[in-house]
Amino acid sequence: MLHLKRPGIALSLCFEHGALYDILVRDPLGYFDIRSWCIRNDFAEYPEPGLSRAAFLNSLPDPADCLAEWLRFLVLELFTWPEASFAWQAGDAPRRQKFHPAPDRLNAQEILSEGIFRHMPVAFVLEVTHSCLSYFLKLKDNAPGFDRAFLPPQAIEVAESVKKGDTLPGLLAAYAADYPVHQVIYLYLVMGQLDLIA
Repeated sequence: MLHLKRPGIALSLCFEHGALYDILVRDPLGYFDIRSWCIRNDFAEYPEPGLSRAAFLNSLPDPADCLAEWLRFLVLELFTWPEASFAWQAGDAPRRQKFHPAPDRLNAQEILSEGIFRHMPVAFVLEVTHSCLSYFLKLKDNAPGFDRAFLPPQAIEVAESVKKGDTLPGLLAAYAADYPVHQVIYLYLVMGQLDLIA
């Protein structure tokens, strides 16, 4: 389990064989609880008082799809957190249940792209990418890249320029809006696909 905590909320992300299958939420206001999320998003009516989380999920018409959507919502919420403390702890994750989504239901690359391009404040991205300004950029050998379907059109152009070995200052000079440049570089860095060469 990966435990993430910031003032007002704590999340425990449950992984099995590298795949996220559930998140336990400690949220005093209940906004991020799956029951309140399902009600807000018309997945469910108000549950009976005292109904457990597992019983609530099992009462839904398609609990695995609902849980997968909620997991996606929470993971994208993490991209907006300005700071947090974290800790890994093995062995205390709850067992998988029939209502948990299949391991491939959450596409990591799609979530990374959506999180970086749509949810993460650009100021967070710039904190990392400004430290790369004096380096040449080179994709690592045999780097798989990422699916263009998940990228905005201008980001695809930037990704092609990175493939050609353009420097970060050169990329910034070539694009009127520099946010896609920083976001693409950040995405490559997060995916471990970029070498920085002095």
